[in-house]
Amino acid sequence: MKINETLVDPYEKIATRYDRYVEPFLSVIRKIGLKMYPPKQGMRVLDVGCGTGTNLGLYHKHGCHLFGIDRSRSMVEANLSYNRYLL
Repeated sequence: MKINETLVDPYEKIATRYDRYVEPFLSVIRKIGLKMYPPKQGMRVLDVGCGTGTNLGLYHKHGCHLFGIDRSRSMVEANLSYNRYLL
């Protein structure tokens, strides 16, 4: 049995609605993060636990090179279904 087969995806049922309900609560934290690490053209950004890719989108607007990983397959699929940022 492979490791991936034993992991449960806790976001499977809510991934497509995650941004609608959770994003308003996280927006303040995202603003703080942008102040701490302001985006610059060509900057490389690694987002561990990228979820639906909202943080990646903020850096994408400024020409950063993006890398994102997430344990939840359904969150990454939601990111891709929004036609956002390839991880």
